[in-house]
Amino acid sequence: MAERLLDIKGLKTHFFTDEGVVRAVDGIDLAIERGGSYYLTYHRWATRAQVETCYPQFNEFLRLKREHDPEERFQSDWYRHYRAMFKGAEPSAAWPALAGG
Repeated sequence: MAERLLDIKGLKTHFFTDEGVVRAVDGIDLAIERGGSYYLTYHRWATRAQVETCYPQFNEFLRLKREHDPEERFQSDWYRHYRAMFKGAEPSAAWPALAGG
């Protein structure tokens, strides 16, 4: 596997014009400020608060995933990232492995 050369987080690009500052790219927060969302595939950059703001049902998704796949046979890096991010969420009977640590 090739070595990662660059990892960008929280990218912001602003242009200064006579009319003021134009925020061309201001990450996920800019989308949230405008009532929007972002693609969950950008998971490495989103904070838990950002995920919960844009996807308020995400905890329920994780609970149902565990309920229907208790042995977690179907996983990806994406899923493992979010599982770890939400590990501190309210423990549920459907999440015994995570509730105990």
